[in-house]
Amino acid sequence: MAINASNMTQFEKILMEGAPERWAQYRRLVDTVINVLPYQQDHFDTHSAEHHIRQVLHNVDMLVPDDQKAAWSLIDVFLLLCSIWLHDVGKLEDYDASLSFKEIRSRHADRSYEFIVKLNEKLSLDEKEALIIAYIVKGHTLSDLGELPEKKGLGIGQAVTIRPLAALLRLADELDMDYRRVPDVVKRLSKIQSNQKWTVRESIDGLEINNSVWDIIIYSTPKTFDSLDALNRTVSLVNEALDSIWVYLRDLRLFYRKIDHVIDDTYLRELEKDTHEKEAKKEHEPLENKRGEAIGELVCQFTSSVCKLPAQNTNMKMVFVGMPFSEDFEDVYRFAIQPVLHLTTYILYFFDRDLRLSILALCIL
Repeated sequence: MAINASNMTQFEKILMEGAPERWAQYRRLVDTVINVLPYQQDHFDTHSAEHHIRQVLHNVDMLVPDDQKAAWSLIDVFLLLCSIWLHDVGKLEDYDASLSFKEIRSRHADRSYEFIVKLNEKLSLDEKEALIIAYIVKGHTLSDLGELPEKKGLGIGQAVTIRPLAALLRLADELDMDYRRVPDVVKRLSKIQSNQKWTVRESIDGLEINNSVWDIIIYSTPKTFDSLDALNRTVSLVNEALDSIWVYLRDLRLFYRKIDHVIDDTYLRELEKDTHEKEAKKEHEPLENKRGEAIGELVCQFTSSVCKLPAQNTNMKMVFVGMPFSEDFEDVYRFAIQPVLHLTTYILYFFDRDLRLSILALCIL
């Protein structure tokens, strides 16, 4: 998808209007990246890969207020935009086919750094530009941005502060909550199990970034309680990332400190209600409805286990009473057990506390 007026971000418009030569250089880089996206090990789907990049571009646009964008130097705008397009380029399948999918994902930022530095000319970048962009890209997965150089020079009297740009890229990347960044084809080809780690994003309804009050809110409608737990962990991880980079965002006058999670639990409440109704119905289900599926099986209403005694050998008029032969229990039998059995004829089996058969009697009450 080529850059046009309909999908252009505010930062891109600033670069186009303020630095035509840089804009042309940026356009050449974008065309190059789009041409190599089909070879990305992580996507196998050009549309999904480009969709993620454009979502990060959009997030950066939302994170930085418009009045602050106007104060940015055009070289900073150029370098950040190029970094966004190149931050996942290390996932190229043909760059180093000897690595596994898992290794490529875990090392993709370092691989991107190497790719940008080695192939700077193909990306329409000079060596100094490529090195700064490579550092910004490398930083988007670092837990400690202090590992990056603080500044790098582009020319006489012109230095670029690297860590804040890397922090902004990291936050914008973390906030891509669109599940399409991990298409089903990736799960199949890379043999990744379809678990909450990959499907949780499908429950996310939207992301709101309000740069006037420094609020970031993730809206979700989880479909299961496991999904809710996974969503909460996702938000927690993004907040941990924000905790580690907020000091660098402050250098850009961005004062985000926390990401809130607003949950629509309508579906979960209906699910919980339905579950409780089923459990209540099961508890009050008559004994005769708790038979096993196989002919002749009975299911115990107390243990839920299947009775091994064939149904045809079971006398429904038979009652088992197990109790000690003691005067202390005489009232229990006479006033509690015997009245219940007074309605009809039963065969009573009495066992003592050692479970030895003591009496077999035919009682007509």
